[in-house]
Amino acid sequence: MLESRRSWSCADAYLDSGDEAKAISTAEHACALGGGVASVRPLARVREVAQRCVATGLTGGIELARRAEAEQMPIPKQL
Repeated sequence: MLESRRSWSCADAYLDSGDEAKAISTAEHACALGGGVASVRPLARVREVAQRCVATGLTGGIELARRAEAEQMPIPKQL
Protein backbone atom coordinates (compact mmCIF):
# COMPACT_ATOMS: atom_id res chain seq x y z
CA MET A 1 0.00 0.00 0.00
CA LEU A 2 2.91 2.36 0.59
CA GLU A 3 3.89 2.22 -3.10
CA SER A 4 0.29 3.01 -4.02
CA ARG A 5 0.26 5.97 -1.63
CA ARG A 6 3.46 7.32 -3.12
CA SER A 7 2.04 6.94 -6.56
CA TRP A 8 -1.15 8.90 -6.00
CA SER A 9 0.71 11.56 -4.04
CA CYS A 10 3.32 11.81 -6.80
CA ALA A 11 0.54 12.08 -9.38
CA ASP A 12 -0.95 14.89 -7.33
CA ALA A 13 2.43 16.64 -7.16
CA TYR A 14 2.98 16.23 -10.91
CA LEU A 15 -0.45 17.76 -11.46
CA ASP A 16 0.47 20.69 -9.20
CA SER A 17 3.72 21.24 -11.11
CA GLY A 18 2.00 21.13 -14.50
CA ASP A 19 3.54 17.87 -15.72
CA GLU A 20 0.34 16.51 -17.19
CA ALA A 21 1.75 13.38 -18.85
CA LYS A 22 3.49 12.20 -15.67
CA ALA A 23 0.40 13.00 -13.58
CA ILE A 24 -1.81 10.80 -15.76
CA SER A 25 0.77 8.01 -16.07
CA THR A 26 1.48 7.93 -12.34
CA ALA A 27 -2.21 8.04 -11.44
CA GLU A 28 -2.88 5.12 -13.80
CA HIS A 29 -0.13 3.15 -12.07
CA ALA A 30 -1.59 4.01 -8.66
CA CYS A 31 -5.02 2.92 -9.89
CA ALA A 32 -3.65 -0.49 -10.85
CA LEU A 33 -1.93 -0.84 -7.48
CA GLY A 34 -4.92 0.42 -5.51
CA GLY A 35 -7.25 -2.19 -6.93
CA GLY A 36 -5.23 -4.97 -5.34
CA VAL A 37 -5.32 -3.88 -1.72
CA ALA A 38 -8.10 -4.36 0.81
CA SER A 39 -8.41 -0.69 1.66
CA VAL A 40 -10.64 1.99 0.19
CA ARG A 41 -8.15 4.79 0.78
CA PRO A 42 -5.73 4.28 -2.14
CA LEU A 43 -8.53 4.14 -4.70
CA ALA A 44 -10.27 7.08 -3.06
CA ARG A 45 -7.11 9.15 -3.42
CA VAL A 46 -6.62 8.09 -7.04
CA ARG A 47 -10.22 9.05 -7.75
CA GLU A 48 -9.58 12.50 -6.25
CA VAL A 49 -6.54 12.97 -8.50
CA ALA A 50 -8.54 11.70 -11.49
CA GLN A 51 -11.27 14.24 -10.79
CA ARG A 52 -8.65 16.99 -10.64
CA CYS A 53 -7.37 15.82 -14.04
CA VAL A 54 -10.89 16.01 -15.45
CA ALA A 55 -11.52 19.43 -13.88
CA THR A 56 -8.34 20.85 -15.40
CA GLY A 57 -9.17 19.35 -18.80
CA LEU A 58 -6.16 17.07 -19.09
CA THR A 59 -6.00 14.75 -22.06
CA GLY A 60 -6.70 11.30 -20.66
CA GLY A 61 -8.38 12.64 -17.52
CA ILE A 62 -11.83 11.33 -18.38
CA GLU A 63 -10.46 7.87 -19.20
CA LEU A 64 -8.49 7.84 -15.95
CA ALA A 65 -11.58 8.83 -13.96
CA ARG A 66 -13.64 6.08 -15.61
CA ARG A 67 -10.97 3.51 -14.91
CA ALA A 68 -10.60 4.64 -11.30
CA GLU A 69 -14.35 4.40 -10.77
CA ALA A 70 -14.43 0.93 -12.32
CA GLU A 71 -11.67 -0.43 -10.04
CA GLN A 72 -12.94 -2.42 -7.08
CA MET A 73 -11.01 -3.45 -4.02
CA PRO A 74 -10.95 -7.17 -3.32
CA ILE A 75 -13.61 -8.28 -0.87
CA PRO A 76 -12.40 -10.90 1.61
CA LYS A 77 -14.55 -14.02 1.92
CA GLN A 78 -14.64 -13.63 5.70
CA LEU A 79 -14.59 -10.42 7.62
